Order: sequence, then C-alpha cells, then structure tokens
Amino acid sequence: MAQDLTKLITPDALEQLAKPAVYKYGTAIYKRGGTQVESSDAGQTHGWAGGLDGGVTEGGSARRRVSLTATGKGLQWTCTCHPKGREHIFCKHCVALALAVAKK
Repeated sequence: MAQDLTKLITPDALEQLAKPAVYKYGTAIYKRGGTQVESSDAGQTHGWAGGLDGGVTEGGSARRRVSLTATGKGLQWTCTCHPKGREHIFCKHCVALALAVAKK
C-alpha cells in the first residue's frame, strides 16, 4: 500500500536523498519561486522545477519536469534532467518540488 507523500518528504529524508550541494541548489530554486505543481494528491505530485536565471548557487537552472510518488517501498521520483542510466539521482529539481509539496 502506498504511503502519504508528505510523510516521506521530511527535512531529514531530503538531506539523506540529496547530496549537500544538490540540497542547497534545490532549496535555492524553491525559495526563488522556481516550482510549479501541476497535479497533486496524497500519493503523487507532478510539476516543474527550475527555469530561473543566474548561477547554480542562486537556483539558476533549466526548467525540468518532475514526478514524486509514494509507494509501498518508499519515495520514487523521475526528472527530465536525468541522463539515461542515472535515474536514481535525487537532483536539485526533485528537492525543489519536494519542498513545495512539504510546505503545502
């Protein structure tokens, strides 16, 4: 049975999923308003993150499609920034959208 997405998106969980620099960059994207939730329910969220000007440390990045899903095995995600074979990385776009979901 799937869990509630917001229960999987805690500050501790995000810091474990993302490398420190990636967490910082994702936080910058979120704080600058670089997230857009398109659809969301208890088990999943689809949206966009990024598309801001500036350097990476200020949250600058290309706009990417992100999906976050709560499953019986935990949090799963996809982002269009992932090159083939690196889908397991919890990127700055995933961090930014997760923060937007957690703050709702």
